[in-house]
Amino acid sequence: MRSSISASEYGRLAETLAATWLRLRGYRIVGRNVRVAGREIDVVARRGSTLVVCEVKARRSTSRGAPAEAVDARSGGGCSRRARCCSQRTRRPSGCDST
Repeated sequence: MRSSISASEYGRLAETLAATWLRLRGYRIVGRNVRVAGREIDVVARRGSTLVVCEVKARRSTSRGAPAEAVDARSGGGCSRRARCCSQRTRRPSGCDST
């Protein structure tokens, strides 16, 4: 049986869960769906001098593999580049074009 929640709603739910997980660990969420270098960062958080850039992957089942399998060297490297760009542009990630 198929769930009535759409794929985009499922993704937003997963991003909210990730943001909540970070908040519960003392991080302040400073951006969600932040646009950097033409790409999106799902969640940006800060605790002290630590900046967290989070790409959220969620799957309803493992029939197409685990969420971690959706991240390869190319996409992971892109996330690292966006994190550096955001960090270099400003010490406050909100200076990166939030959407």
